[in-house]
Amino acid sequence: MNRRNSVFICALLVLSVVLVGTESTVAAQTDSAMPYYIIAIHCEPFPLQAIPENYVVLQEMVAYADAYDIKLTVMFTAQWADYIAADPARLAEAQGWMANGHEIAAHHHSIFHSSWDNYTDFDPEAVEAAGFDYDYYQGSLDDYLDVLYQVNPAVQSGCVNDEHSKQSMPDGIIYDMCSGFANFGEPGRRMGDDVAQKGISEYITAGNVNGITRRWLTHFQIYQNPFAAIDIVNEMDSGVYGVATHAVRGQDQPLYIFMDFLHSRDPEGAMSRTTATAIEESGLPEIELPDVVINGEFDVVRPRPDSPCGDGVCDDVEQAQPDLCPQDCD
Repeated sequence: MNRRNSVFICALLVLSVVLVGTESTVAAQTDSAMPYYIIAIHCEPFPLQAIPENYVVLQEMVAYADAYDIKLTVMFTAQWADYIAADPARLAEAQGWMANGHEIAAHHHSIFHSSWDNYTDFDPEAVEAAGFDYDYYQGSLDDYLDVLYQVNPAVQSGCVNDEHSKQSMPDGIIYDMCSGFANFGEPGRRMGDDVAQKGISEYITAGNVNGITRRWLTHFQIYQNPFAAIDIVNEMDSGVYGVATHAVRGQDQPLYIFMDFLHSRDPEGAMSRTTATAIEESGLPEIELPDVVINGEFDVVRPRPDSPCGDGVCDDVEQAQPDLCPQDCD
C-alpha cells in the first residue's frame, strides 16, 4: 500500500469516527420543539393497609424515572408521611429522592372528596353535612402540614383537592396542580382532569386565597390514556404539560409508556420539571383570576350510597367521573 492510499484510508477512518460521534450526539439531544413536562404521583391515604404495597410501586416509579433523568413530584398524604417518617430507612430514601431532584409535595383529600383524609379546617357541621363522621377528625390543615414536614420541612407544592373549594388549601401550599381550571384559552374555565388537554399550561393561573397568592399549573390523569397525552405533547412546542397518576399497581404501566415516549424526545431529561421548578423556571405568563372566581365553590359528585368507593364495582356514576373512584374503574 503506497503512502497516498494510506493517508486516504486514515482520513476515511477519521471521518467515519467523526460522523458516528456526531450522529450519537444528535441522537442524544433534546428535541427543542417540545414543552416542559411535570409528572406528579399522588399517594392516597386509604386503605392504610395498602400503603406498604403501594410504597413498593412508588419505589419502582422513582427508579424508572431516575433511569431517564426525569424528575417527579411525589405528593404525600399525611398517612403516607407518617409511614415514611416512622422508619429511618424509608425517610432516608425519600430524602435521597429530593437530593436527586425529585420534589416531595402535598396531597390532601378534603371533605369534598369521597375518601376524606381526616384533616380539615371546616367545622364539624360542614364535615357531617359532607357525609363524614367528625369523630375521625385528626387535625387542622396546619396539623396536616406538620405531618408532611417530617419528610420535607420545605414543602410548598401539592394537589390539595382545591378543585371544589380553595378553603382546602393549607397556608403553606403556594404552588398547586388542582385548581379545577384550565390553563389555556379563556382563563377561569372549568375542566376535568380526565381530559387530555387539561394537562396543557399556556399560562400560570394565579389567585388570592386567604390573603396568600397561589399559583397553579394543571394535570391530566395519565392512567386514563397515555397515548392521548403523547399526541398532545407531540403537538406542543412550548409551555408546560402536566400529568398525574397514583402510586398503585395498574397505574404504573400507563406511566411507563408515557415516560418511554418522553425519553425518546428528551433523552437527558432536560425539559423535565417538578411542580415548583416548572412554576419558577418555565417563563410562562401569569393570569390572575378575580377573587370571586378563584374562590368560587362548585358542586361535588359523590359515589352512590349503595356502591361506595373500594367495592370493586365501576358503577354509572363512577364511570361518568373517572377520578371519583379510580380504584374501582381501573
